[in-house]
Amino acid sequence: MDLDRILNSRIDGLEIAFERTKAWSNYSKDLLNYIRSRLQLEQDHARRVTNLVEASRRDISKPFMPLRDVFESSFDCDIDLVGRTKETTDHLKARVVEALDARRKEHDIQRGALKLEWAKLTKSLHDCEDMVEKCRATLKLREEAVRKARENSLRTESVTISPSMSTDPMKRRREMEKKKRIEEEAVIKKAEAEKQLAISSAELRRKRKELETAKGFIGISASKWLWRL
Repeated sequence: MDLDRILNSRIDGLEIAFERTKAWSNYSKDLLNYIRSRLQLEQDHARRVTNLVEASRRDISKPFMPLRDVFESSFDCDIDLVGRTKETTDHLKARVVEALDARRKEHDIQRGALKLEWAKLTKSLHDCEDMVEKCRATLKLREEAVRKARENSLRTESVTISPSMSTDPMKRRREMEKKKRIEEEAVIKKAEAEKQLAISSAELRRKRKELETAKGFIGISASKWLWRL
């Protein structure tokens, strides 16, 4: 459908669909409030008419009063109207109020489920993006640590082989070995950071693909509700 294509092509397509379906839910709720109030007015009026007819019949119950038959016929018409009013309001309650209210509730449940699913997927993607950024920052720190370790190692090595040095050769050798170990540890940590970044980047690509697929599915589901409005 064109609606599916439009919603899927827009970045905010699902937000538009959710807003539209929520607007319909609020609209149907307003309609239900009006219909219920209007039916209640009719029922209240019918009860007042019934009470008025019953009271008036008692008042004109004396025999041989003028126009009594006319008023009795009018009372019968009023009672008949009250009966038809009850039938009509009961029918409208069942066929309109209850049906529309059930559809609105089903609509809200479906919209809520789709919205929750979309929120979970987007949060998962954002968390994965944050993880990739953290891995990149960690890798930069590890690269800087390797650079500094190598500089220190080279500096120590150059000092060790310098003929002008008068310090203990064993001490210089231990110092150089220590610097080398620090450099090797830095290289290992850098490799681990690179590996973690590669894993996180692959997961991010998977999450983006999953989100795009879900967007199409949720968009179709949302558009079906839009067509049913």
